[in-house]
Amino acid sequence: MWWIDVALCGAVSAASAGVRWLPWDAALWLGRRGGDLARLLARKRARIGYANLTAAFGDRYTPSERWRIIQRAFQHLGEGAVEMLRLPVMDRAYVKAYVTINHVDRIASALQGGHGLIFLTGHFGNWELSSIVGALVGYPVTALARIQQFPRLYRLLNRYREAKGCRIVAKGMAMRDLIKTLRAGQIVGIVADQDAKEHGEYLPLLGRPASVAKGAVQIALETGAVILPTFIHRTRGAHHIIDLEPPIEYPADGDETARIRAGLGQFAAHLERHVAEHPDQWLWMHKRWKSTPAHAVLMLDDGKVGHRRQSEHVARQYTGLAASRGKQVRTQTIAIAWRHPWRKWLATVAAWWPLGAAGVRVLRWALDRESYASLSRAYADVVISTGSAASLANALFAPTVLAKSIVVMRPSLLPLSRWHLALIPAHDQPPARPNIVITAGALSRFDETALQEGLAALRGHVQPHASTAAWLAEGHLRIGVLLGGPTPKAVLEASTVERLLAGLASVAETCDGSLLVTTSRRTPAAIDRLIEARLGRDARCPVLVLPNRDYVNGAVEGIIGASHLLVVSGESISMVSEAAASGRPVVVLAPSLRSARHRRFLQHLAREEYIHLVSVDEVAPTLERLWRTRQPAHRLDDTERLTTALARLI
Repeated sequence: MWWIDVALCGAVSAASAGVRWLPWDAALWLGRRGGDLARLLARKRARIGYANLTAAFGDRYTPSERWRIIQRAFQHLGEGAVEMLRLPVMDRAYVKAYVTINHVDRIASALQGGHGLIFLTGHFGNWELSSIVGALVGYPVTALARIQQFPRLYRLLNRYREAKGCRIVAKGMAMRDLIKTLRAGQIVGIVADQDAKEHGEYLPLLGRPASVAKGAVQIALETGAVILPTFIHRTRGAHHIIDLEPPIEYPADGDETARIRAGLGQFAAHLERHVAEHPDQWLWMHKRWKSTPAHAVLMLDDGKVGHRRQSEHVARQYTGLAASRGKQVRTQTIAIAWRHPWRKWLATVAAWWPLGAAGVRVLRWALDRESYASLSRAYADVVISTGSAASLANALFAPTVLAKSIVVMRPSLLPLSRWHLALIPAHDQPPARPNIVITAGALSRFDETALQEGLAALRGHVQPHASTAAWLAEGHLRIGVLLGGPTPKAVLEASTVERLLAGLASVAETCDGSLLVTTSRRTPAAIDRLIEARLGRDARCPVLVLPNRDYVNGAVEGIIGASHLLVVSGESISMVSEAAASGRPVVVLAPSLRSARHRRFLQHLAREEYIHLVSVDEVAPTLERLWRTRQPAHRLDDTERLTTALARLI
């Protein structure tokens, strides 16, 4: 609106008139306080800055140090604004008193060829001041400036600049003007560190590929102009140093693209070094890597194997989708452990509020030292968690780096609106909302490739009394048996397991089959001993893996991959879901349940014919019938709805 433009123009004129008469120390103090106020008002920009700084220097600074750098960066912008307001009274005496120019002789050398000179810089230090200083010491600069929303204010600021000898060219219509200036042997100033999107060249910058604008190097190659990477940084108060780096050089051989990349690479290397030396003087608060192809996926692991498998399945699907769209995906897993249940409970209460980047302070207080240390150094574009313990950490951490959060299973207590995507099984009865995807069961990570890899791992763990060739013979029945153990909501008794083993032995005898058996880490020692006594020397049990005694990585996958029929104890939602997702007929031993939610899950899968839910005495006849009739299985597969939902996040 025009009246806002008029008001801003008047306010800037009045501020300039007042500030220019203040002592430098007082004026810069006001600038720093203005920067503090801007940080409070522009919280999202501050969080963008914190996220960028974390991605670039996660191992170098603690979260508190990062926040101090962002605070100082805002203060530095405020100081720069004050210096802009004082432009009307700046002169050569100011430059002599407050500005040191390193390697100023490089300017004259660059201009000797008569093809012009480009000062190439970034949003570093008081970049506006560097062109003013150049003009004041006898090297007038034609500088690019973005057209602002308020034309009166834009013209006022340009009058300040041009009164000192600069000439301002508006971005968007400047190419011809810049080329004309260079061909006249004059100087051009270009700021070239913002995201250039698809128009730029992707080069490494502070640990990630960044799209760097090609225009400056293209103009230099066309006109023969010399490029001097130029950076100004504040040393103390009103004092600055301008570093004129060596001219950019190009390879003698190579096409134009190679020469452009070489030139931009040298500029990016100089920028990276200056930012590393003075991180509080770069403009972290814009989305510098908005179009980067690099993508970081973080999985939070609560130590439960079933939860980890579900997170890995989601991460694998996300990675595949992102790669199909040209993304370079890096995955990381961090173990989450809480110091004490009451700290976790208080952290849950705190997570109800939109803490933003302050969530990392809650995590520092509530997580154990190792978990927090790993998380405090991490950066992610997407954070994936399964289970309430890991999902609480997700809710607190993801906003600190502006990551998109994905939660698997319904998190306890926290509202579902806290996540960008919630993948919740139907038996949890989730509401219908845009960010919620309802799955048939627990998400499974098993595909045929994983199953065959597991089978390869399993071949090295065949019991001594068994023949590998015999039990893997074509047409030979193989029954995979996946047994867990009791949980707070489900009972699995040794007497039930003993009856189950007797029935399985009968089926193996009748159908000339083999038993491939594994238990889990929560299986009681008494049940492990019972299984070892019954099957440890049984010729019809070539594979017996007891994880509490002899853990075999990939045993579950291998058994599922090798088996024609599966028998699963029903107390584990994730184990039943994984078996049902394999495409094999699955017989589930109905547990004694104390959970209505768990009962709904099993009954739902049975109704949809993903599993055969039976009592212990019905296991053997059901297996015999399935083998005799070769009844095909219904595969539990939520892949399509999962990939559709994930595609919306990329």
